[in-house]
Amino acid sequence: MRTAVKALCILILSIVSSEILACNCVETNTVKDEIKNSDAILVGRIIERDPVELYDSIPALKFKLVVDAFYKGQLTNDTVLIFTGANSVACGYEFEKGFKYIIYANNHKVKELNKKQENFAPKNIFYTTNCSRTRLHDMTEIKEIEKHLQNLKYKSEEALITLGNPPVCKNCGKQGVKKFIRDNLNYPRGQCIEGKVYVGFTVDTLGNVKEVNIKRGLTKEADEEAIRIVKMMIFYPGTVDERPIKVKMVLPINFSIEE
Repeated sequence: MRTAVKALCILILSIVSSEILACNCVETNTVKDEIKNSDAILVGRIIERDPVELYDSIPALKFKLVVDAFYKGQLTNDTVLIFTGANSVACGYEFEKGFKYIIYANNHKVKELNKKQENFAPKNIFYTTNCSRTRLHDMTEIKEIEKHLQNLKYKSEEALITLGNPPVCKNCGKQGVKKFIRDNLNYPRGQCIEGKVYVGFTVDTLGNVKEVNIKRGLTKEADEEAIRIVKMMIFYPGTVDERPIKVKMVLPINFSIEE
């Protein structure tokens, strides 16, 4: 009899303890609220899941995410780390490898883990919970995000210079745009030209190059080559208040006769 009573007490305590420790999300924030509360909004695919680690003294999982697009935040790499609790008790989101997600995230802030993050810059390390709106990729959610972000309007791209950050070439490497152009430019054969072609284009909120046109050209062949180079480039979008915006740009591409 005593054994049965003891077992019953243990069972009751276990149930009560699990209820006390369980992650308690009163309600899910609206898209508008989540945009405001999150440091970053990422869209991408999970490519790797690492064993449990402690994150701020809580059991956690670490995931690698290849970013397709981001609607808020500042990244320096197209692959980022996402931390989340190891289970529902720790407010963990159940990511699955190979699936695409919309992730409402906050910046990684646990200093003692930085040495273990394979040289990932702090801007590329985030955490999320199952209390946020993080979810499988959903175009309805994407349209809702874009609708709210469109409310942030600026009269001209000049606002970018004083209020935000300009687009950054994503595939130009550490040496930057000038070396990328030098390495990829094909001087038009059979011509003897020197000068600059000024190419105008727009970098949209996903970092894509759109609306490419010649502002000031040299020859048909040089102009076509300059356009080809610009279309090869991929950007991180310009941001204002950490929100991606569409930016118009003009890039001069130099043609010179090789000695």
